[in-house]
Amino acid sequence: MKVTIWGRSILADPRSKASLAWKDCPADGSLRPIGREGFKAPQFGLTSTVFANDAHAYPVVEGFPALMWPEVLLPAAQRETADLRDRRFAEAYAEMEHYNPIGRGQAADVTASHGFQRAWRLKEDGIPTEHYPDPVREWIDGCFDIEALVECSRYIAPVRDKTVLQIGGSGDHVIRLLLAGASEAVLVTPMIGEAELAWAIADRLGLSDRFSCLLGIGEELPIRGESVDVVTSQGCLHHTRLELALPEIHRVLKVGGRFSAIDPWRAPLYGLGTKMLGKRGQKITDRSQSIFCNPLTAKSLSTLGAVFPNHVISNHGPLLRYPLLALDKFGIHFSAPTMFRLARLDDRIGQFLHIPASWGGSMMFGGERT
Repeated sequence: MKVTIWGRSILADPRSKASLAWKDCPADGSLRPIGREGFKAPQFGLTSTVFANDAHAYPVVEGFPALMWPEVLLPAAQRETADLRDRRFAEAYAEMEHYNPIGRGQAADVTASHGFQRAWRLKEDGIPTEHYPDPVREWIDGCFDIEALVECSRYIAPVRDKTVLQIGGSGDHVIRLLLAGASEAVLVTPMIGEAELAWAIADRLGLSDRFSCLLGIGEELPIRGESVDVVTSQGCLHHTRLELALPEIHRVLKVGGRFSAIDPWRAPLYGLGTKMLGKRGQKITDRSQSIFCNPLTAKSLSTLGAVFPNHVISNHGPLLRYPLLALDKFGIHFSAPTMFRLARLDDRIGQFLHIPASWGGSMMFGGERT
């Protein structure tokens, strides 16, 4: 089971939020996978063990609890369907074909993955943790979003002895937070490939006794209320319906807990850049694979203040972010120290020229549960 004892204690039904218990799946045919409509996507179906309560059961796949409504196991007599076109699920299920093979491929050769190598250097070099995230050039690694990442990390620090949750991605951030002294960490991602990579990294680093992986979505977090001290996300919340995900983040945070995220903002140069070069996950020479990328806007972020009255927002990268992304697509890369200097120079030039904050394509935002 790739969930710690603490991780099991905070699991909840993504719909009812009722507690779930680990048990053997009944062999009498009393459970069946929920029906589906909308479009075709893989379904995990019945597994030998499940997490269940009196109403619902969810499969356990390769040790990961699959706590998403389109995976629910219902009483055989109950006829119900999940519509994969529902905006809560559509993007995650449509992108599984793209992201799962990537994650699985990196997990198969985990020591070659960037996430492992970065975390391994932190561990082997014995970087001091008492002032996390300083020194930032050791802890922060985000190339095009460095300044936003620094601010994001400072907002949730210190993390020593805290419980932390990452929404989306392959767990890079919370694995580093474990190295910085967090007591427990959990990753919630809809992509089993990302979960496999995250678990492989944590296990190779000797952190699996404090690390849990769940398959779930931000709009329906499978976590009990007031369970974690910190929630973080890097480049993933713009793939969710924020009007649903932000209340979920607020619900799972303890009073006094904080969340912080970085995501792309629809800056003036975004439309021109994607038209000429494609979206960030696409190659210039092959855009046949559809990559969802809908940067944040004032409309999509409008619920932040209502959910988190005590919140922060800041933009970075007004001039150089998209040109640097373009160079990266053409195979022109810069070292991490150079990227740090360029990112800071970019912000300083923007301030000097009084460029509006809305030009910054890299956004950090967060809030505190009061």
